[in-house]
Amino acid sequence: MSIDISFQGKKKKSFFSREISYKKFEQTLHTIARPLNAECHVLSDNKFELELCPTGIIELLFNSGNIEGGAQGNLAGPGFHKATIDFLDTLSTQLSAEFDVEDEARYANRRNFKELQQEYITFLTSLVDSFTRDEMDIKSTWKISWPLDSWWPAEQEGLFTPMGKYTHEQFKSIIHKHQVESFASNYFIWFNATKDAWFHRGVALYLMWNEFPWTKPRNEEEERIAEKILFHLDAAKKIDPSIPLPVEEWQELASLARKNLVVTSQNNLSFATKIGYLRNDILIPCPDGWVVQLPGSFLLDEDEEGEFYWGDLRKFRMNTHTAEEEYQFIFSEELEKPCTSTEKLITYQVDRYDYKAKYRFMKDKENPQGKWILHGQIMSLGTMAIVTITWQTDALTEWAIATFKNIQGPAT
Repeated sequence: MSIDISFQGKKKKSFFSREISYKKFEQTLHTIARPLNAECHVLSDNKFELELCPTGIIELLFNSGNIEGGAQGNLAGPGFHKATIDFLDTLSTQLSAEFDVEDEARYANRRNFKELQQEYITFLTSLVDSFTRDEMDIKSTWKISWPLDSWWPAEQEGLFTPMGKYTHEQFKSIIHKHQVESFASNYFIWFNATKDAWFHRGVALYLMWNEFPWTKPRNEEEERIAEKILFHLDAAKKIDPSIPLPVEEWQELASLARKNLVVTSQNNLSFATKIGYLRNDILIPCPDGWVVQLPGSFLLDEDEEGEFYWGDLRKFRMNTHTAEEEYQFIFSEELEKPCTSTEKLITYQVDRYDYKAKYRFMKDKENPQGKWILHGQIMSLGTMAIVTITWQTDALTEWAIATFKNIQGPAT
């Protein structure tokens, strides 16, 4: 279920018309993006993305003077929907192009923003109603308008949105008290027509829920996200001092980013849980259908052996193989040998998957004080995963064993 916009454009027909060049198209995109504070991403020679806000992305394809693309409005809200149509108007003018636009919400033809907002409220009402039907399992887990394919919360039960988690009972209350309209301004990043205080708060909340790891920034990207959140929270407060803002998390983030701020707000915004999915474990899809549960604060990195995740004195690496690979059924020689006095064995079966691992404490040149290391293997017909986990304190041993045991194989 979504609210989509799609478009096709080409040079207006006239006696003096000339085909739109690639250079002209790319320059025009960047020219339009600057005053909008939008990010223009060149994905390939002819594919572009214009990011107007988090989850508010316009996709464009340029092919021999023709332009086509689209956007999914329900991720960001009616404000982004309007901004997409405004962008096409500007692009049409600057390129002397004409666009054929298909708009499920009909805003491109009617240009009535109140009607557009109502379309989004209707869309949201159907989502809330679906989640609160009597026949729905109260312990079910839903991800609504989830914009990410690289991870999702490991926590079970409830409705997870890019703007926070809600319970079955909270959604029932929204329906019964006819509060969907007021809820919409919290659910969508960009609900109103302009970049008002609610827009800035929406951007900050999205980044706080989905992108900030709630640790001291460890690289330039995390510093950039922290700065961006602080900017949008401050902008929201300056535009509307009465808007509810998450004071506790705002202060926490400022401290982590080493900013000497004393945060205050006329109205405090709070959730049932602390803002930030990445505070907790997340589920990460891996190649060949495998899924691993790791702390949300872990960073993805790469070395000569491939990709791995690390953070807080821990490192996790997993390589997966399929039946087509000739060595796929060969058990590790190390796992087949009897355990030494310093090794411990893990072996068990879940459904059709056989788990086997050994772990021990060791010293090496890189870690003179020593580290724990687990080598494991998970096998089933046609698929296999090789796992290596390292950690540096005894207190993390239970975590490492649980992480290995929680790895999920491809669904049957």
